[in-house]
Amino acid sequence: MNTGAVRLTLDLLALLGAGAYVFGQIGWRRPTPVSIRLTALLLLLMVLVAMRIAHTTLPFLWMVRIEEAVAAFVPLFALVLAEGMMRRHAPGAVKLALAVGSTAVATGALLRPLEAQAGFATVLGIYLIGALLAVCIVLAARRRTSLSLGENSAISAFFCGVLFALPFGATDFLATMQVIPAGVGSLALLVFLFFASHVTVEGSGGLAAISEFAWAVIASIVTYGALGFVSGWPDEMDGIQLAAIILALLLTFRIVQYVREHRKARARQTLWQAFARAPVNNLEMFLDMILSAEEFEKAQLLQGPALADYDHDRLRRLFADTPVISAGDVRQQSASELQQLDVIFDQHEATHAVLVRKTPLALLLVNMPRVGAGVDAEVQLAVLAKLATQIAPPHA
Repeated sequence: MNTGAVRLTLDLLALLGAGAYVFGQIGWRRPTPVSIRLTALLLLLMVLVAMRIAHTTLPFLWMVRIEEAVAAFVPLFALVLAEGMMRRHAPGAVKLALAVGSTAVATGALLRPLEAQAGFATVLGIYLIGALLAVCIVLAARRRTSLSLGENSAISAFFCGVLFALPFGATDFLATMQVIPAGVGSLALLVFLFFASHVTVEGSGGLAAISEFAWAVIASIVTYGALGFVSGWPDEMDGIQLAAIILALLLTFRIVQYVREHRKARARQTLWQAFARAPVNNLEMFLDMILSAEEFEKAQLLQGPALADYDHDRLRRLFADTPVISAGDVRQQSASELQQLDVIFDQHEATHAVLVRKTPLALLLVNMPRVGAGVDAEVQLAVLAKLATQIAPPHA
């Protein structure tokens, strides 16, 4: 197996995973101090991976020194992120040590002779591992009682992500020092991204992320075993590289999946944002604001002439026990009382009917195919109905 091709594949997968996560952070959520710091760290790591690709494909030896200089600032960016997550400054001695250390190592990388690459890799590797462990110690020593449960969960996931990523990152330095044949350093970025994306979507801490990561590793082992059984077992080095590619593919797929899940969750919040902004002293203005939400782009308000052909008293009785009725519920029953509502659902291609006013009768017909008749839609519409009936006057 071509070691250069394997390394390039891992680098490209790392860029794909990081790009998807950063794009998700920038495109689908309002920037926060922590998200800005996390994005800055990830952009630095993406630049680092891009430079790895550049110096392996372009014949410019000086690019290796720039890559080393960029890598020297990773711990400093990680400390800045850690401070944001803890909402307080790290100990002054740690900040000074990392600021001076990163600057000194970066300067040494730019000024070192080209032939000193293997020796400098030892210095850079020791500094990065030691500095990142120092950041982890700062996180572990935080005052947990001063932070919320969500903040502690995020810090726990970040802590575990750094610890699990370090062994993979160390392989690059060991390969440069010719201790091992090849490194899989880009897996470090994917592992860290996996933990970051897990806590972003799930909100759970490090233990839950470790459990998910363990399943990814198990899936990689099973896939590797199946490939070996079918096509034959590769030699030791090829086997390690194949296993690294399989794990990288699984992690990249899961990171992208997390980003997509996060995007869907954020999209569903537009309705709650409309609820928060809607005035509660005028029903028409309230409904106008609610109907501006993306989930209600196909909603229709039926009142007056639109309901003239229906028995209003029979329709009101249907909503006596619940303000929201789904088309699925209606079509699973054969009661004659439901025939009118079934006709309304068919005519307006609606998935839900919401009672917004009893007298005079007003129904909101909603089509929510992206959410369907699940619990999330039922809860949202029940809140809408409750607010609408409180705003609406008892009589016209």
